[in-house]
Amino acid sequence: MKKLKIFFYILIAIPGWLISLFVSVFIFPFRFSSKKRKHLRALARKIADESKKMPYAYWKDVEFPCAYEIFEPDKRIQIELNLLENTSSYLLIDVSADGGSWPQYSVGYTFIVEKKEQA
Repeated sequence: MKKLKIFFYILIAIPGWLISLFVSVFIFPFRFSSKKRKHLRALARKIADESKKMPYAYWKDVEFPCAYEIFEPDKRIQIELNLLENTSSYLLIDVSADGGSWPQYSVGYTFIVEKKEQA
């Protein structure tokens, strides 16, 4: 009886394993191409470069996480800003961009905002 149960479990597990292997090898790579990732990475870097120019006085009042969406002609991109570190001398902020497709592959870029003494 035990051998029959083991054989039954193996019989169920092998097709599931083969299906997941097929999906991961043949479907996921085409679902989210590197071209989309490059676009998201460039967008995250652009937002980080623009946000880096803001002074500390602006960032100290922002509630994190801060999320918003950018609408492009054929897609919706979700942007999220997270505070990673808040030390006595700087803030480390992460910008994440996500195309909204499944599986979710978000790309990120971080930047530092110096806490300068105001005269």
